Amino acid sequence: MTSAEMMQALLEDLHKKQMAELHSELRKNIFPALNKKRSAAQKAEKAARAAEKAAEKAAEKEAEKARKAAAKEAAKAEREAKKAAKAAEKALARGRARGTRSRGRGGKGRRRGSEVWDSTDEEAGSVQSNSTDDSQLDDAVVDADADAGAPEISSDKDPHGDPFFAVDVPPSATSPPPAVEDESDDDDKSAGGETEIASFNGHRWESRRHLEFQVIWMDGDITWRTMILTTHCYYPDANSCSTTS
Repeated sequence: MTSAEMMQALLEDLHKKQMAELHSELRKNIFPALNKKRSAAQKAEKAARAAEKAAEKAAEKEAEKARKAAAKEAAKAEREAKKAAKAAEKALARGRARGTRSRGRGGKGRRRGSEVWDSTDEEAGSVQSNSTDDSQLDDAVVDADADAGAPEISSDKDPHGDPFFAVDVPPSATSPPPAVEDESDDDDKSAGGETEIASFNGHRWESRRHLEFQVIWMDGDITWRTMILTTHCYYPDANSCSTTS
Protein backbone atom coordinates (compact mmCIF):
# COMPACT_ATOMS: atom_id res chain seq x y z
CA MET A 1 0.00 0.00 0.00
CA THR A 2 1.39 3.29 -0.91
CA SER A 3 1.43 6.33 1.29
CA ALA A 4 -1.29 8.00 -0.69
CA GLU A 5 -3.57 5.09 -0.22
CA MET A 6 -2.83 5.07 3.48
CA MET A 7 -3.69 8.78 3.74
CA GLN A 8 -6.95 8.21 1.89
CA ALA A 9 -7.89 5.42 4.25
CA LEU A 10 -7.16 7.54 7.31
CA LEU A 11 -9.21 10.43 5.96
CA GLU A 12 -12.15 8.15 5.35
CA ASP A 13 -11.96 6.82 8.90
CA LEU A 14 -11.81 10.34 10.27
CA HIS A 15 -14.74 11.41 8.18
CA LYS A 16 -16.80 8.51 9.40
CA LYS A 17 -15.98 9.31 13.03
CA GLN A 18 -16.89 12.98 12.58
CA MET A 19 -20.11 12.13 10.83
CA ALA A 20 -20.97 9.67 13.58
CA GLU A 21 -20.32 12.27 16.23
CA LEU A 22 -22.35 14.82 14.26
CA HIS A 23 -25.27 12.47 13.95
CA SER A 24 -25.04 11.66 17.62
CA GLU A 25 -25.04 15.35 18.51
CA LEU A 26 -27.94 15.96 16.18
CA ARG A 27 -29.95 13.17 17.72
CA LYS A 28 -29.23 14.38 21.22
CA ASN A 29 -29.67 18.13 20.87
CA ILE A 30 -30.94 19.22 17.47
CA PHE A 31 -33.58 16.66 16.65
CA PRO A 32 -35.42 16.90 19.97
CA ALA A 33 -35.59 20.66 19.65
CA LEU A 34 -36.83 20.35 16.10
CA ASN A 35 -39.39 17.80 17.23
CA LYS A 36 -40.53 20.12 19.99
CA LYS A 37 -40.87 22.99 17.59
CA ARG A 38 -42.74 20.84 15.12
CA SER A 39 -45.07 19.50 17.79
CA ALA A 40 -45.60 23.01 19.16
CA ALA A 41 -46.47 24.23 15.70
CA GLN A 42 -48.85 21.35 15.24
CA LYS A 43 -50.43 22.04 18.59
CA ALA A 44 -50.76 25.73 17.74
CA GLU A 45 -52.31 24.86 14.43
CA LYS A 46 -54.75 22.51 16.12
CA ALA A 47 -55.57 25.16 18.69
CA ALA A 48 -56.16 27.73 15.96
CA ARG A 49 -58.41 25.34 14.12
CA ALA A 50 -60.28 24.55 17.31
CA ALA A 51 -60.65 28.25 18.11
CA GLU A 52 -61.88 28.93 14.61
CA LYS A 53 -64.41 26.14 14.88
CA ALA A 54 -65.48 27.39 18.29
CA ALA A 55 -65.87 30.91 16.90
CA GLU A 56 -67.92 29.58 14.03
CA LYS A 57 -70.11 27.59 16.41
CA ALA A 58 -70.50 30.60 18.68
CA ALA A 59 -71.41 32.79 15.71
CA GLU A 60 -73.93 30.20 14.55
CA LYS A 61 -75.41 30.05 18.04
CA GLU A 62 -75.64 33.82 18.24
CA ALA A 63 -77.23 34.00 14.81
CA GLU A 64 -79.73 31.29 15.74
CA LYS A 65 -80.49 33.06 18.99
CA ALA A 66 -80.96 36.38 17.17
CA ARG A 67 -83.19 34.68 14.59
CA LYS A 68 -85.33 33.13 17.31
CA ALA A 69 -85.53 36.45 19.15
CA ALA A 70 -86.54 38.23 15.94
CA ALA A 71 -89.17 35.59 15.21
CA LYS A 72 -90.46 35.91 18.76
CA GLU A 73 -90.64 39.70 18.49
CA ALA A 74 -92.37 39.43 15.12
CA ALA A 75 -94.94 37.03 16.54
CA LYS A 76 -95.46 39.30 19.54
CA ALA A 77 -95.88 42.34 17.27
CA GLU A 78 -98.35 40.40 15.14
CA ARG A 79 -100.36 39.45 18.22
CA GLU A 80 -100.34 43.05 19.41
CA ALA A 81 -101.45 44.23 15.97
CA LYS A 82 -104.31 41.71 15.97
CA LYS A 83 -105.36 42.83 19.45
CA ALA A 84 -105.24 46.48 18.40
CA ALA A 85 -107.27 45.71 15.27
CA LYS A 86 -109.89 43.86 17.31
CA ALA A 87 -110.05 46.71 19.82
CA ALA A 88 -110.43 49.22 16.98
CA GLU A 89 -113.21 47.14 15.43
CA LYS A 90 -115.02 46.94 18.77
CA ALA A 91 -114.65 50.68 19.31
CA LEU A 92 -115.89 51.35 15.78
CA ALA A 93 -118.85 49.04 16.31
CA ARG A 94 -119.71 50.80 19.58
CA GLY A 95 -119.39 54.18 17.87
CA ARG A 96 -121.64 53.05 15.05
CA ALA A 97 -124.21 51.75 17.53
CA ARG A 98 -124.15 55.02 19.46
CA GLY A 99 -124.33 57.01 16.23
CA THR A 100 -127.31 54.93 15.10
CA ARG A 101 -129.10 55.55 18.38
CA SER A 102 -128.33 59.24 18.19
CA ARG A 103 -129.54 59.44 14.63
CA GLY A 104 -132.72 57.65 15.72
CA ARG A 105 -133.36 60.24 18.39
CA GLY A 106 -132.63 62.99 15.90
CA GLY A 107 -135.06 61.42 13.45
CA LYS A 108 -137.80 61.49 16.08
CA GLY A 109 -137.00 65.11 16.82
CA ARG A 110 -137.06 65.96 13.15
CA ARG A 111 -140.42 64.21 12.74
CA ARG A 112 -141.86 66.10 15.68
CA GLY A 113 -140.39 69.35 14.39
CA SER A 114 -141.77 68.67 10.92
CA GLU A 115 -145.22 68.05 12.40
CA VAL A 116 -145.09 71.34 14.28
CA TRP A 117 -143.73 73.09 11.21
CA ASP A 118 -146.43 71.59 8.98
CA SER A 119 -149.09 72.79 11.40
CA THR A 120 -147.82 76.36 11.04
CA ASP A 121 -146.60 76.19 7.45
CA GLU A 122 -149.93 77.28 6.00
CA GLU A 123 -150.12 80.20 8.39
CA ALA A 124 -146.48 81.28 7.77
CA GLY A 125 -146.85 80.94 4.02
CA SER A 126 -149.69 83.45 4.00
CA VAL A 127 -147.36 86.28 5.12
CA GLN A 128 -145.91 88.41 2.28
CA SER A 129 -143.93 91.65 2.21
CA ASN A 130 -145.59 93.69 -0.54
CA SER A 131 -145.92 97.43 0.19
CA THR A 132 -149.23 99.34 -0.14
CA ASP A 133 -150.40 102.86 0.43
CA ASP A 134 -151.11 103.51 4.15
CA SER A 135 -153.79 106.00 3.20
CA GLN A 136 -156.16 103.15 2.27
CA LEU A 137 -156.70 102.15 5.90
CA ASP A 138 -158.99 103.92 8.29
CA ASP A 139 -157.33 105.61 11.29
CA ALA A 140 -159.49 103.73 13.76
CA VAL A 141 -158.60 100.33 12.27
CA VAL A 142 -154.90 101.25 12.26
CA ASP A 143 -155.02 102.16 15.97
CA ALA A 144 -156.90 98.98 16.83
CA ASP A 145 -154.39 96.81 14.96
CA ALA A 146 -151.46 98.62 16.61
CA ASP A 147 -152.92 98.02 20.10
CA ALA A 148 -153.54 94.37 19.32
CA GLY A 149 -149.91 93.94 18.25
CA ALA A 150 -150.89 92.58 14.82
CA PRO A 151 -151.73 89.00 15.90
CA GLU A 152 -151.08 86.26 13.42
CA ILE A 153 -154.38 84.89 12.09
CA SER A 154 -154.69 81.34 10.86
CA SER A 155 -156.91 80.42 7.95
CA ASP A 156 -158.44 77.56 9.96
CA LYS A 157 -159.35 79.26 13.28
CA ASP A 158 -160.20 82.76 14.42
CA PRO A 159 -158.45 83.56 17.73
CA HIS A 160 -160.59 86.66 18.31
CA GLY A 161 -163.98 85.09 17.58
CA ASP A 162 -164.76 87.57 14.81
CA PRO A 163 -167.29 86.00 12.36
CA PHE A 164 -165.66 87.99 9.58
CA PHE A 165 -162.48 85.88 9.84
CA ALA A 166 -164.41 82.58 9.85
CA VAL A 167 -165.85 82.87 6.36
CA ASP A 168 -166.67 79.47 4.84
CA VAL A 169 -164.99 78.93 1.50
CA PRO A 170 -166.99 76.85 -0.99
CA PRO A 171 -165.28 73.90 -2.70
CA SER A 172 -165.17 75.77 -5.99
CA ALA A 173 -163.14 78.52 -4.38
CA THR A 174 -160.37 76.14 -3.24
CA SER A 175 -159.50 75.16 -6.81
CA PRO A 176 -156.67 77.11 -8.47
CA PRO A 177 -158.08 80.36 -9.94
CA PRO A 178 -157.65 81.01 -13.64
CA ALA A 179 -155.81 84.27 -13.06
CA VAL A 180 -155.00 86.63 -10.18
CA GLU A 181 -155.38 90.32 -10.79
CA ASP A 182 -153.83 92.94 -8.57
CA GLU A 183 -155.48 96.19 -7.53
CA SER A 184 -153.64 97.99 -10.30
CA ASP A 185 -155.54 95.91 -12.87
CA ASP A 186 -158.89 97.19 -11.58
CA ASP A 187 -158.24 100.66 -12.96
CA ASP A 188 -159.15 99.40 -16.43
CA LYS A 189 -162.73 98.71 -15.31
CA SER A 190 -165.45 101.26 -15.15
CA ALA A 191 -165.76 103.18 -11.94
CA GLY A 192 -169.47 102.62 -11.73
CA GLY A 193 -169.46 98.80 -12.00
CA GLU A 194 -171.02 96.94 -9.05
CA THR A 195 -170.16 93.25 -8.53
CA GLU A 196 -171.17 90.87 -5.76
CA ILE A 197 -168.61 88.99 -3.64
CA ALA A 198 -168.74 85.22 -4.11
CA SER A 199 -166.33 84.12 -1.36
CA PHE A 200 -162.88 84.58 0.13
CA ASN A 201 -159.99 82.38 -0.98
CA GLY A 202 -157.39 83.36 1.62
CA HIS A 203 -155.69 86.18 3.45
CA ARG A 204 -152.20 87.60 3.95
CA TRP A 205 -150.34 90.19 5.98
CA GLU A 206 -148.98 92.69 3.48
CA SER A 207 -147.23 94.48 6.31
CA ARG A 208 -147.45 94.51 10.05
CA ARG A 209 -150.66 96.52 10.09
CA HIS A 210 -152.15 95.66 6.74
CA LEU A 211 -154.26 92.53 6.50
CA GLU A 212 -155.52 91.68 3.01
CA PHE A 213 -158.03 89.11 1.77
CA GLN A 214 -158.20 87.43 -1.61
CA VAL A 215 -161.74 88.18 -2.81
CA ILE A 216 -163.51 86.04 -5.41
CA TRP A 217 -166.13 88.13 -7.24
CA MET A 218 -169.23 86.89 -8.94
CA ASP A 219 -167.90 87.89 -12.36
CA GLY A 220 -164.87 85.61 -11.93
CA ASP A 221 -162.33 88.28 -10.94
CA ILE A 222 -159.94 87.60 -8.06
CA THR A 223 -158.36 90.55 -6.28
CA TRP A 224 -156.61 91.35 -3.01
CA ARG A 225 -158.48 93.80 -0.78
CA THR A 226 -157.49 95.36 2.51
CA MET A 227 -159.54 94.59 5.59
CA ILE A 228 -161.37 97.91 5.75
CA LEU A 229 -162.32 97.88 2.07
CA THR A 230 -163.40 94.26 2.13
CA THR A 231 -165.39 94.83 5.30
CA HIS A 232 -167.00 97.82 3.69
CA CYS A 233 -167.95 95.76 0.67
CA TYR A 234 -169.03 92.64 2.54
CA TYR A 235 -170.62 94.33 5.55
CA PRO A 236 -173.22 95.66 5.83
CA ASP A 237 -174.09 95.56 2.12
CA ALA A 238 -173.33 91.95 1.09
CA ASN A 239 -175.27 92.07 -2.16
CA SER A 240 -173.05 94.34 -4.18
CA CYS A 241 -169.73 96.11 -4.04
CA SER A 242 -167.59 98.02 -6.47
CA THR A 243 -164.53 96.09 -7.62
CA THR A 244 -162.67 99.33 -8.15
CA SER A 245 -163.19 100.77 -4.69
